[in-house]
Amino acid sequence: MTNLLFEISTVDVQALDDADARLLVAKLCEAELAAAGISPHGVIAGGAQTAPDGGSDVHVTVADPAFTPGFILEPETVYQVKAERMPKGRITAEMKPKGVLRPLIVDLARRGGAYVIVSTRDNLTDPAITSRRSAMAAAGGVGPLNVDFYDAARLVTWINLHPAVAFWVRFRLGRATAGWRPFGAWSTTATEDGFIVDEKARLRQTAESTPLTIPEGLVKLREALAKPGAAVRLVGLSGHGKTRLPQALFEEAVQ
Repeated sequence: MTNLLFEISTVDVQALDDADARLLVAKLCEAELAAAGISPHGVIAGGAQTAPDGGSDVHVTVADPAFTPGFILEPETVYQVKAERMPKGRITAEMKPKGVLRPLIVDLARRGGAYVIVSTRDNLTDPAITSRRSAMAAAGGVGPLNVDFYDAARLVTWINLHPAVAFWVRFRLGRATAGWRPFGAWSTTATEDGFIVDEKARLRQTAESTPLTIPEGLVKLREALAKPGAAVRLVGLSGHGKTRLPQALFEEAVQ
């Protein structure tokens, strides 16, 4: 369901540069899996944007039997992301440089995977989308390869299903909503900022409740915030880690 507070438009998507476009698709894949209760561990996106990638900007591999196809088409899905228009001729050249189908696509087809070309600059009619899918299918031509083409409008639909990703887009475009920030190193600018548990520190849900250790408190906070519409207010003296604690809630390494 779209959250109007963070709603994204095609104009927003089209304004993203190459690096942010690729990162957007990676974040969408992670959010899609997390929403289904599946670890995003199998989402791989990295390297310099201009480095040779063999036709893969984001590679998703899911082994969880709970996986259900959606915007991630198959348990193994590869996305090639372009912040440029992709007419049919460009699609063929992208999949078959110098007339030879990329080895990555050949291997993907043999495994029954899916290949998706994402163009953040295109905003197409339904017949135009169908035409590009047909061009992809014709270029692939090996094995049971599932193909699709996502334009800016398709990405908007996907983004608006995940308010956190929608807000990240706004933040990258310099249009962050006042009072909101995406997840990050809120408490420090250090690149390495491991969470250190103070064995003497305690959390209370109410003034009368039993004191909880920090690991116990993290469990309670995560349970509370997992409920739709829930909010938690942290109250305490300065210098006791109130900023670092909510950051730890989103770190997989902190249990």
